[in-house]
Amino acid sequence: MMLAFAKDKGYLNSFIKKNYFIIFVIFSGIPVFFIPNVWDGLIFDYGFIIKNISGIEAFLKEIGSPFQLVFFYLIFFLKKITSISHEFLFDILTVITLILFSFEIKKYSQILFNFDNRWSNLCAIFAISFPVWHTLVAINLGLYLTCFYLALLGYRLFLSENLFIKIIGVIVILFSFSIKSNFSFVIGLSLAHNLRLFLNTQSIKKYSLFFIIFLCVGSYFVNINFFPPYGTFKGYNQIKFQNLDFITSIKNIYNYLTFFIFYLWIPAFYFFILKLKKRNIEFKNLFKKKAIGDYLVVIIIFVASIGPYILLNKSSDLFFFSDYQSRHAYLLAVSFGLFFSILLKKINDIYNIRKIYLLILTFFILQNLFILSVGYYTKVESALFRYDFIEKLKKIEEPPGGNVQIISSHAPGYLRYYEVNYLFYKAYGKASWWGSIRYNQELIENVKVPERLLKSSDYRTWNILSDYNQQCNIVMQLTNEINKFDRIFKYYILNFKDYFKIKVLKIDC
Repeated sequence: MMLAFAKDKGYLNSFIKKNYFIIFVIFSGIPVFFIPNVWDGLIFDYGFIIKNISGIEAFLKEIGSPFQLVFFYLIFFLKKITSISHEFLFDILTVITLILFSFEIKKYSQILFNFDNRWSNLCAIFAISFPVWHTLVAINLGLYLTCFYLALLGYRLFLSENLFIKIIGVIVILFSFSIKSNFSFVIGLSLAHNLRLFLNTQSIKKYSLFFIIFLCVGSYFVNINFFPPYGTFKGYNQIKFQNLDFITSIKNIYNYLTFFIFYLWIPAFYFFILKLKKRNIEFKNLFKKKAIGDYLVVIIIFVASIGPYILLNKSSDLFFFSDYQSRHAYLLAVSFGLFFSILLKKINDIYNIRKIYLLILTFFILQNLFILSVGYYTKVESALFRYDFIEKLKKIEEPPGGNVQIISSHAPGYLRYYEVNYLFYKAYGKASWWGSIRYNQELIENVKVPERLLKSSDYRTWNILSDYNQQCNIVMQLTNEINKFDRIFKYYILNFKDYFKIKVLKIDC
């Protein structure tokens, strides 16, 4: 037994040494465990709490992602047999998926560019520290990431010479199509791989390429015809070319490019140091024929990653922290990791100054983690506000059920109506309120919940309105507010209980 343990320990140590990029999950993924679930994830949170996932089922079916239900059934089952918190189970799934996603990027870098362990680990480090993972605090976005991981895993398995493994790869790819951008992304992976083979004067796997294109295009048309968004989400993510605007599209492309542009100062700093050292700098060495081919491979993956979002007029930039649009940039982790690891490798191959190389590598990682930490900071602010809001609701007399409008200018984080509904549910143990925060907006007279949200118990559960029966119109106001800059300078996260007081202004029944 001791011998077996020693062997297992030896294997584990060897695995960690070969995949040391995993340690970066401490900075990138672990915070997910300490920040409560938010946004659309609250729909799922509420369903699990009341042990009724009919609302979750309705939501995912109407949005056109019924295959994601497999993961929810699994979590629901695990919670039932283990009594472990569903949020903790989702967080575990999210963090493990983040590691696996980065691992697949490492493998893909080896397939494309024959990176050794050092450079493939660097590629994975760039991916796992990519500054968008603060959005993973919403448990549903962990499933987004899972689907992207399945796309990478499925394509790698598809490349196997073993027919059984190849078939498994196709099945995995089909599951990844629960996120529609994977239709384009998987084609991009195949095009990039075959271009790499061509540039290396190897035989193109044209039949595999044609099969992947057929699989993705065919699955897309099956999806839009048999699993289209309907009901509340009718027309959701539907491409309408007549609505595309050239200027807006260029702006959206630029937004995605910020994930690259704002890191270019680091290699520029490298060349500045070389200049100070009076080293001969020849930029043309970075753009030789082979190098251009490498960059072109990355560009294909970049275009395939953002193309679907551009067609839908969706984007995110490097500095979008407050909400959850950064989810549109998840796939950029692949091209980001590949591009900068290629660039650094070429610089290192030419100049090979170890101390400077380690310095700029440190700059890269620190910039990633700093930007990521800002994103997490905004999520912590929002979480503390929500917690305190619930506690302060408990201290005032429970208002009658009905419609609640809350006047506020600076409430941390943008709260949608179902998020406000959830806060009242957590305070009073009932889903009897339809709430909204009026951010610098006029109050609405005679507020009414849309009939479609009340037409069935599934819809009520979905929108956290299970006990709703319109009785009264209530107006509240948040007093002692501070704006986002004051929240930093006044150390809001340390003194959050001193701000954002609740004042009931009116109750009309």
